[in-house]
Amino acid sequence: MICTRTLKIEHEEPRNDRDEGAFTIMSTNSFPDRDYVKVDADGRHRFAILWNGKYNDNRIIDVIGDMSLYDSMGPLRLLHPSGRTLILVYAATLTDQEFNIFSEKVTGLASQPYVGAWKINYVSETEANSGLMNEHQFNNYAPYVLQRLMQGAKP
Repeated sequence: MICTRTLKIEHEEPRNDRDEGAFTIMSTNSFPDRDYVKVDADGRHRFAILWNGKYNDNRIIDVIGDMSLYDSMGPLRLLHPSGRTLILVYAATLTDQEFNIFSEKVTGLASQPYVGAWKINYVSETEANSGLMNEHQFNNYAPYVLQRLMQGAKP
């Protein structure tokens, strides 16, 4: 399913009976020499959204579209909107300099008034798998979502 001109939905996992655990794996066209991008053989960068609660916060699609437009998708692995905070999981392989460039771009995009001025909480893949974040759904589901993302998540 195509979500926008640049985003494609690869896999969707429904919520459980407690309205938790829903996630979407998406992909976008990428170029391997730009912005530290890890792409698949077909030239697409895959990442996931771990949704929060009963309804999907579609403002996240606006942020992702802007990130793609401004070449800041590369290190992105997982997004999790939670209230006024956007938890963003990035590749653990980034150097400090690469992380600084990435975080400057994304903080500017996600703080725009049209998306509700989210506060960004940056988390490396290593931290995301530790279960030590102070956010229930993230701790419970992020490691599983990241595992499915790396496996290519087939329905």
